[in-house]
Amino acid sequence: MPDFMPYLALENFEVLKPIGAGGAGRVYLAKQTNLDRLVAIKVIKKSRQYNDDLFKRGLIEAKILAKLDHPNIVSIYDVGEKPLFFYMVIEYVNGGSLHDQILRSKKINELEIWQIISQVCRGLQSALAEGVIHRDVKPANILLSGKRYAKIGDFGISKVIEDESKITKEGSILGTPNFISPETAQLGVNDFRSDLYSLGVTIYFCLTKKMAFDGDNVMQILFQHANELIDAPMMHNPFLSPDANLIVGKLLQKKPENRYHSYGDLLVDIENILHKKKLTYASVRDAQLIYKPNQIQLFATKTRRHTVTQRIVDVMYNAKIAFDNAIIVGTWDINTRSNYITKQAQLVHYMNSFTEVKMFLEQYHEQKNIVVIDVDHRQELSVDIFTLLRSEFPETNVLFVTADEIEASEEQKQYLCTYEETMSRLSQNLAKVKDINFDFIARLAKEKSWSFDLEIEDDGTINEVNIKHGDICNMRETREIVSKKNTTWRLLRVTPPELSE
Repeated sequence: MPDFMPYLALENFEVLKPIGAGGAGRVYLAKQTNLDRLVAIKVIKKSRQYNDDLFKRGLIEAKILAKLDHPNIVSIYDVGEKPLFFYMVIEYVNGGSLHDQILRSKKINELEIWQIISQVCRGLQSALAEGVIHRDVKPANILLSGKRYAKIGDFGISKVIEDESKITKEGSILGTPNFISPETAQLGVNDFRSDLYSLGVTIYFCLTKKMAFDGDNVMQILFQHANELIDAPMMHNPFLSPDANLIVGKLLQKKPENRYHSYGDLLVDIENILHKKKLTYASVRDAQLIYKPNQIQLFATKTRRHTVTQRIVDVMYNAKIAFDNAIIVGTWDINTRSNYITKQAQLVHYMNSFTEVKMFLEQYHEQKNIVVIDVDHRQELSVDIFTLLRSEFPETNVLFVTADEIEASEEQKQYLCTYEETMSRLSQNLAKVKDINFDFIARLAKEKSWSFDLEIEDDGTINEVNIKHGDICNMRETREIVSKKNTTWRLLRVTPPELSE
């Protein structure tokens, strides 16, 4: 690789020294003299396959990436072209890469790794909200500041240019072979779920210092991604928490639709593992599809089945009422506002972009779904998502939630309600249910603090009975009455629990 330093005569930049090199170029530390700050300049050599369209495409993407203002994404300051190379001026992050940090460390700190991965997720989530995917997620592209603050690097034009410089003629791929997804390796397909897969391989490496997929040549590695089962991380690092194996197993599913449906869902499980709670989305069933069979028992027996974490009790799902899935769009506080929805959905998914929502609805279009959009998250983006949903998925239930009055069209106002109104509106579904049994009501009252008013006719006498949380004696007496052969009853009113419960 030639040294481009003698040719880096850029106005307002003083090039200090080379700080990194790769297959397509070098990275130099420089000082931006007019702003008195350190920056990194990535230089990428031109290849024989270079053409003007490639660079124009890169400039368009660079403009998009310039809008990505997120603390977990390396900022792009400038981009340009010289006769022998392209260059990018980017934010300088002084802590080195996650890859180097893992190799240097004598002991693997699982808690610290999950904290770093959580930051990476938020950066990728923010980029996806702007329609940008990374396509080369790996430890070497995750940079750390001095205090373990993670920033994702190599977004955009550097990735586009590097990809094209690697292309031979046919069968070329985007990404690094050890971290590439099966669908990318086989079909050249990339979407955010491919980034999730690469993130799974990244986590695997961080937890074990081993590659999940490794071979003597590129074709062998790509074959492994698409076809082979792997060792669970615990086989290389027996000190890992059992749930770490499940999260990685969920991310490394061969089929994209079996992975996490959004970065928000992954963040929920990361928060669960950080706070020693039951996982919400990853399961032993996922692990069975990716890990070698004789290894599942090593951690499956230690892992509790995930149950009512952020969702309604199983009986509501079995009764075939309310919603199968609630998709919450926006940065919700999982334990407060979203309680309105979690009390009536079998499973809740947290999403931040129309791309995530669209893929989910296409996959589960036969199920009963509700999309809840938090207008206060980002009003303009929320309105755009709402408009697209009404256009492309007119049969999907949509709820437009806000704390304040906003400017809205007549159509939007039909779906608009405040946080306080949300639970009341959702509870109407329950009140309309005809085929409902008393045990179901009793469990909802006991486990979810719902309150129910019943009208009971017993031997010609009609009485009203209230079933609520904590009133165990009344619950038992009422169960005895309604279980009689000649007794009939109906549901009069449903009162949802308070938000604070």
